[in-house]
Amino acid sequence: MPSDTLLANNTNAAERHRAKLILPIGSGRTGKSFWSRWFIDRAAERRSQLDIIDGDTINPGVAPLYKSVLVPPAFRGDQPPWFEKTIESAVATRRSALLELGFWLFDDWLAELPLAETLEENGVDLIAVYLMTPDAYSLPRLPYILDLIKPPRTLIVMNEWGFEADKARAAFAPILANPIVAAAEADGARIVTMPHLDDAEALDAIRALRRDGASGAVADYPALSA
Repeated sequence: MPSDTLLANNTNAAERHRAKLILPIGSGRTGKSFWSRWFIDRAAERRSQLDIIDGDTINPGVAPLYKSVLVPPAFRGDQPPWFEKTIESAVATRRSALLELGFWLFDDWLAELPLAETLEENGVDLIAVYLMTPDAYSLPRLPYILDLIKPPRTLIVMNEWGFEADKARAAFAPILANPIVAAAEADGARIVTMPHLDDAEALDAIRALRRDGASGAVADYPALSA
């Protein structure tokens, strides 16, 4: 998505305009759907071309909210080839896409598909946006994601819903100290925090605070600019 700040700081025009396949990832109640809604609305506001693909057939997070959302066929056996064709279409048209895979994220079909390599060969960046809360249950999926998507293409978002700033820092300290998270950050993953507002109408007020204290929108991250 365009960002004047990012464009000014990014001198590689070819990299800046590469299409993105963005995978919001997270366990239940980590804020994944809420983040996706914010990102989709910002894309529309900026008139960015963004396909929305909600493949979570069990608990769809964005399909009920946007008319343009693409959804897979009802029969499970038809879904893997549908995903492949839909991704191929986005690649062919050079459009960025937000893709919610649901349970398919951990299916053998995806693990056997050289998705990252295929996208890279076609000039598309595969981006993971991993939503986390201080609860331990939001952590176990991260090693799998880091195997699927290289750390420099991973944004780890700490959801601070229900915490004041000083208390949130203490609550997330064990997560940030976890060897998996620490290693991911050392390898290039970006870590930001996202306050989760109770009022869903206030999407414009959502901001990410970088760990060094600088402020900016969650999407103000070079890998997400398009």
